[in-house]
Amino acid sequence: MRRLVFMGLAGLILLPAVRAADDKDKKDAKDDAFKIEGRLTKDDPADKILKRSPHKVHDFKMKAGTVYVIDMISKDPKGLDAYLRLEDSAGKNLAMDDDSGGFPHARIYFKAPKDDVYRIIATAYLGEGEYTLKVKELSPKDLRGDLALAFCESQRLQFEARHQDGDKEAGPLLAEAEKLLQTLTDDSTGLAPRIKELQFALKHLTAGRTAMEIEAEDLDGKKFKLSDYRGKVVVIDFWGNW
Repeated sequence: MRRLVFMGLAGLILLPAVRAADDKDKKDAKDDAFKIEGRLTKDDPADKILKRSPHKVHDFKMKAGTVYVIDMISKDPKGLDAYLRLEDSAGKNLAMDDDSGGFPHARIYFKAPKDDVYRIIATAYLGEGEYTLKVKELSPKDLRGDLALAFCESQRLQFEARHQDGDKEAGPLLAEAEKLLQTLTDDSTGLAPRIKELQFALKHLTAGRTAMEIEAEDLDGKKFKLSDYRGKVVVIDFWGNW
């Protein structure tokens, strides 16, 4: 999962952790960084989504339109495989991540849709142990190069999770990612191959989007197109011999 060096979080307010939050949570003011030191134990309540895993909740006030990077860093890779979730103040699940910070750390890139006190949920894919939670505010100038690609992929994954939960308000996540990728296409020719891969994934490989066309022959040699089965449940089985 993921690591952050936090700088320049002007205007953010780290609220006291609530519900299952660790009493030892603290804000480190060094270099204007915001961080929380926590520990997951078997005595913590189970997460409502990862029901086998303990969790702690850390409330954090975010500003509408601002992009944040949230990192949960496991202090013991053998003991804790960190997992992050993010909810709004009403408890709506907005984002989840396992290893985007590099195993076993978690990272979420999140653009706040409204001013709110969001619930950062530190939990585990597996295990228990100590962790560091960090939050960093990104400026528009930061969203370039590799960081911009990571943000777009995070938007795509957030859309998939919310779409599969029946959230009809998730569409703008993909639209924003596509718009940013077009900007990168214009400004960052060195990233062109990776940009094209992500654009393809956004258009064809994302849950909720129309699948790409496939033309082939069935086992009886009859030609078919995937679009012939639009509106039906289809199982596609690929195999090969080498």
